[in-house]
Amino acid sequence: MTSMLHSLVGDVGVRLLHSSDAEAQAAAYRRNREHLAPWEPVRPEEFFTVAGQRREIGSRLAQYDSGLSVPWVLVDGEGRFLETSL
Repeated sequence: MTSMLHSLVGDVGVRLLHSSDAEAQAAAYRRNREHLAPWEPVRPEEFFTVAGQRREIGSRLAQYDSGLSVPWVLVDGEGRFLETSL
């Protein structure tokens, strides 16, 4: 899997999700939990943990490997996680 960053606007870019993104993805989901609540399904508490995100990422990367989806994430110019599930 490539880790190439594709610039979008300003210092924001998009790249493929990495298996090492579990901590950043869990933090992003916790940070945006309230805002996303009207559109997201009800999720168990485990989903918002690093362990829960390791499982989610594993599933998403398996779908990528089988050609079913492409798991994009938004990052800033310093590689900080901004958003997931694109």
